[in-house]
Amino acid sequence: KKQKPYRRLIKEDEPVSGKKLMDWDYWGRRLGLDSIAYYNFLYPKNKMFTAVTFTRDSITQVSPFVVDSGRVVPVHVVYLDEVPVYFSGTDVLPAYAFAADSGYHTVKLRTTNKLIILDSLYLPHKCKLIVSADITAANNPFAQAAQKGALSSYEQNVLSGYLFQVEQNPNNTTAYLKQGNRIHLLQGNNTNQQIYYHSRPEQLLLTGPFSPNWMQYVRLDNFMTNFRMEPGYSYSFEPNLLKMREWKLPLNKKVLPYWNKGERKPELLHQEALTERKIQEAWEAAQYEQLLGRLYADNTLSNPNKNTGKLGWSLADSVQEAVRLVLLHPAGKPNALLIYPRESTILHNLKPAGYTLTLLFKNNSFVSSNINIKTNGQTQVSFKATDVRTPSSHSKYLLQLLDKKVAQQKKVDKDAVNQQQLQLQITRETPFSYTNGSDQFSHLVTGVVTDINDGTPLPGVTVLVKGTNVGTSTDFSGRYKLYTPANGVLVISFIGYVTKDESIAEREIVSIKLGPDAKALEEVVVVAYGVQKNRAVVSASVATMLQGKVSGITIRGNSSIKAADAKPLLIVDGIPYSGSETDIKNVVSTKVLKGEEATALYGSAGAAGVIIITTKKGGTAVAGTESGQSDANSIRNNFSDYALWQPRLTTDKNGEASFKTTFPDDITKWNAYVLGMDDKRHSGIYSTSINAFKAVMATLHLPRFLIEGDQAQVVGKALNYLPDSAQVTTRFELGGKQVREQKQLLKRSFTDTLSITAPASAPDSLAVLYSLQQANGFADGEKRYVRIYPKGVAEKTGYFLPLPADTTFTLTFDPAKGPVKLQTQGDLLSVMLDEINYLHQYEYWCSEQAASKLKGLILEKQIREKLGQPFTHDQMVRKLIRHLEKTQLQEGAWSWWESGPAYTWITSHVVEALVMAKKANYLVNYQEQKVIDYLIYQLEKGTYYDQFTALETLHQLKADGDYSRYVKMLQKKRKPTLEEQFRLTRLQQQLLLPMQLDTLQKYKQQTMLGGIYWGEEKYSLFNNNITNTLLAYQILRAAGDHERELAQIQAYLLSERKTGHWRNTYESAQVLATLLPDLIKAAGKQSVPDNTLRFSGPVNFKTNQYRTDTTFAATQPLRVQKQGKLPLYLTAYQTAWNQLPRPVLKDFVVSTSLKEMQNNVVLRAGTPVEMQVQVEVKAAADYVMIEVPIPAGCSYDEKGGRGAYEVHREYFRNKVSIFCDQLPKGKYTYTIKLLPRYSGSYTLNPAKAELMYFPTFFGRNEMKKVLVK
Repeated sequence: KKQKPYRRLIKEDEPVSGKKLMDWDYWGRRLGLDSIAYYNFLYPKNKMFTAVTFTRDSITQVSPFVVDSGRVVPVHVVYLDEVPVYFSGTDVLPAYAFAADSGYHTVKLRTTNKLIILDSLYLPHKCKLIVSADITAANNPFAQAAQKGALSSYEQNVLSGYLFQVEQNPNNTTAYLKQGNRIHLLQGNNTNQQIYYHSRPEQLLLTGPFSPNWMQYVRLDNFMTNFRMEPGYSYSFEPNLLKMREWKLPLNKKVLPYWNKGERKPELLHQEALTERKIQEAWEAAQYEQLLGRLYADNTLSNPNKNTGKLGWSLADSVQEAVRLVLLHPAGKPNALLIYPRESTILHNLKPAGYTLTLLFKNNSFVSSNINIKTNGQTQVSFKATDVRTPSSHSKYLLQLLDKKVAQQKKVDKDAVNQQQLQLQITRETPFSYTNGSDQFSHLVTGVVTDINDGTPLPGVTVLVKGTNVGTSTDFSGRYKLYTPANGVLVISFIGYVTKDESIAEREIVSIKLGPDAKALEEVVVVAYGVQKNRAVVSASVATMLQGKVSGITIRGNSSIKAADAKPLLIVDGIPYSGSETDIKNVVSTKVLKGEEATALYGSAGAAGVIIITTKKGGTAVAGTESGQSDANSIRNNFSDYALWQPRLTTDKNGEASFKTTFPDDITKWNAYVLGMDDKRHSGIYSTSINAFKAVMATLHLPRFLIEGDQAQVVGKALNYLPDSAQVTTRFELGGKQVREQKQLLKRSFTDTLSITAPASAPDSLAVLYSLQQANGFADGEKRYVRIYPKGVAEKTGYFLPLPADTTFTLTFDPAKGPVKLQTQGDLLSVMLDEINYLHQYEYWCSEQAASKLKGLILEKQIREKLGQPFTHDQMVRKLIRHLEKTQLQEGAWSWWESGPAYTWITSHVVEALVMAKKANYLVNYQEQKVIDYLIYQLEKGTYYDQFTALETLHQLKADGDYSRYVKMLQKKRKPTLEEQFRLTRLQQQLLLPMQLDTLQKYKQQTMLGGIYWGEEKYSLFNNNITNTLLAYQILRAAGDHERELAQIQAYLLSERKTGHWRNTYESAQVLATLLPDLIKAAGKQSVPDNTLRFSGPVNFKTNQYRTDTTFAATQPLRVQKQGKLPLYLTAYQTAWNQLPRPVLKDFVVSTSLKEMQNNVVLRAGTPVEMQVQVEVKAAADYVMIEVPIPAGCSYDEKGGRGAYEVHREYFRNKVSIFCDQLPKGKYTYTIKLLPRYSGSYTLNPAKAELMYFPTFFGRNEMKKVLVK
């Protein structure tokens, strides 16, 4: 009978049994599977499984996993407290266990398509926490959707800030990277990743994540390098040498591998965080075994010696695996020790003699026997498990001999390596002979190597004689000297330039020009570097662009009306008329224009013809005229750049929408933009233009501003679009008074000019009118207001005095500085409201100032609510919020202005303001997670001050983070400033960590009036008397029971308002935010006292009023007497305009000139000119503002261009403000392009450069006169 095909049956049955699901109800109970820890790890009962194990090195650590349907999901990125600590795309994968301080932590895990967040994981001290999160259920509490199959652009940017490459030669000894408790062994252990190779033998290993901060590269038994990790570079380490090459994250590193659910990989549960001790022990053990292997005795069978014997040994199976070494020595002569590996169970070629055989075990126990070896025979020794002995003096001596032999071999090897390294170093340091070739050649060649583009000499260029080792390098001026063959070839090379071969051809002078090679700029030995950002500006016209055109939406404008439907343009008494021709009464004459004649006068509006109608009463003869019609005969004075905004239009059943509006009085072409959307969210945009005109009109053209005493020619133009000439009367008015009137025959157009002089004592503005009128009553004209600015510079002096108790004093004033403004206020809230108003009215809107304004207005709202008063600045608050949201940088931070480098202190200030707005129930929508990532990055990388700021802001945002670890890190600084000590104490208070108040008492200072403060007055935003005192206030307030000290601090801070305000917007906002919460709480708790104030001298009166506000002439000293218990606050100041200010050259030297005009300051109207501003900075300065007034007769020709270190520029009608976030010591030039337009003589006020936050540091030039003809 034929045999059954057993093999085939087995193959067919195997897949069935392998795929069959287990009967859980049957096997689960019988096998007790749900009691097995690993089962609970894969199938957590409560969505999460945790297990705690003790670690060998007592390091607190965590191993987080994700499971789905009983399968472990591959994790590609691990974030511990928002800091990436693991990336599966690196070539060097660390142990899947991450060290951290004990306590609560947040872990985020990025899989192929999800982000899993494990919040508030508690890590026990000196233990390892294993955690698995089950994401099987769709509604699990851990997983969020993430970009599938690849890291998002933002994830890439965040992660790349923690990665870098290391060039590692496989022939080098073991090396590792260390940063804090994070250690990565440099070996390509990620089999899923490709290791990149140069043409050299070094491997390029992608390593990380590491924080961009100080760390160590350690090559065992060789050298160690401390370096500050900069992401985006490849590092090469050699003794006393560090090379960095620019590098970008490869595209394949951004792709996340697909999860093969059928694949089962080790879950890495046993791994523990790597330590230096583990590496050192493993390396030493490996080195010991390697050296020991070179000491093994020869035990080959290939050439057996005559007259020798063999020795065999055997051991009980239960202990044989524990054998470490086989040791043999002649009896009584242990120094002649022979060493064999544990596999050598037969020892060959032994001379006949007595021997001692010792088997050494891994735990240093041993078995030993004395035997005799005979010629041409084999002696066999058998050991039992009971023969094993604990270490004895003899076995210990053998171990010492072993160690000694290994140490001797190690020294021999090290000497050989040192010699090899020396030869290698000599080879590297000698790429060519240090001689100039005079010992080989007699032809001397000299020359200069320069840049081909700008002729700049290039120092350090290598000049070699091709085919030889003769060469040199150029000196500082790019020159070289070399002896060469008369017809040789020079090879000239330099980093960043194309290498060039140059034939000598018997020349004695060979100068070379090198061209740049962008591709060669990849390898740089870094000493210092800078970054220059290139900006591209792209502009496009959208005047006729139609985007997103869809069916169902029809947008009608003038250009869309069919020619067949067009009607003639009606002009009634010079005014376009849209009514019916039959409604027009008292017609005197009618004229029809057609074709080219009509379009020549009225453009496309007259394409269908023009009917010109003249009535008896001119402009009043139209029946049913719209109310706006009568305005046509009035003077136009409502001018605006924006005409209308209709955001809520709905089309009717015909798909049309219409509305009525009144345009401003500008005679111009209006650009109109229409956006539409249907019920399916299809959208479209259309743009067109609407021309505003009159058949007869008068227009006025004049400068936008004048300086006191300026003389300017204003221009009036009369235009006539009617076919017939007209007799008109034109007139000019200044300040409501007629200054000239004349009758003229208006054909097509004529121009009037009038010379005006700005008043010497400047009003706010001067009204100028130009008009024309016809005999039939028709009139038109324009009335415009020109702003008048004072001549010179403002100088403000005065007093701000808190009056806490009964007091009498005298104030003196300078009569030459004008009248005195005197104010008294009876409560601090009124003082604070004045300060908030100062913030609100401040001219500029940088990120800091916008945040300061926002803080101030939100605090004002709280004050108004407390006082039961309306708050009128909600719209401004929303505008400030939108502005700050818009100016957030891509990386999540804020710069000083819209563009420029990110600043941590400004970011913190803005976040504080937005958090306040959110708490005040305003809609705030900024990228908070990006801010958190940026701040975490600063904690890992930033300066000591930035780390403080980042940690404080993260705590305010209630972001997850290892705050205790960062506080410990900040505590390590040896000599912290006073502000840093206070900030550390405040952080410890907020985090409920132990802290002391001794520092406050140690550094406390007191004024003569009883105010207390900390620190010294400095012209710095940080670590000054204000910032330190505010921190002390916060610490004492949080500590409690310090009401007296808090009141004394308030008194000191108020006394620092020496000019009526604190020194800058940032300082004002900080003081307000610190003091106002307490002042608002205290408001209304105390009754208003019966205070009495008496003034005598230039004014004489007595008052019990809560608030006093008066102005008086400074003819004599003012005597003030105050009686009452609660404080009053007195302000008295003078504001004078110095009309002949002298140049100030102390901190900055500022000068202005007109390019290529030297001392000639006569400009030609219509000819563009460049104003150049030269600023000399005496010492390095931060946050510099340069204000440059322009001549009133000029407008801006272009508003572009940037100067050195410039981050922002603002154009005002009378000046340009230029902002530089830093200016090193030196000279800088900035250019402003102007277009002279109006003839006249104009004053140019002084240009000024100042520290924006400390304007007492400034420089200015003299006043000038500019003529325009």
